[in-house]
Amino acid sequence: MRIETRQLADLTPHPKNPRRHPPEQVEQLRLSLRTHGAQKPIVITEAGQILAGHGLVEAMLAEGERSEEDGN
Repeated sequence: MRIETRQLADLTPHPKNPRRHPPEQVEQLRLSLRTHGAQKPIVITEAGQILAGHGLVEAMLAEGERSEEDGN
């Protein structure tokens, strides 16, 4: 295992991800990101396929969209 930084746009969801995150949960994750930042890693394959952290990636992408709207 190693820790590295990747661009969110380079990550792809696992096609067999069984979990779905309702909008309310994604909004809670977004609030947590704004309050505390990302506190756990996103687990990916070497090719960038997400194994754990799909909801967190979704929330981070949504926060990026919010920042772009705000001009940040």
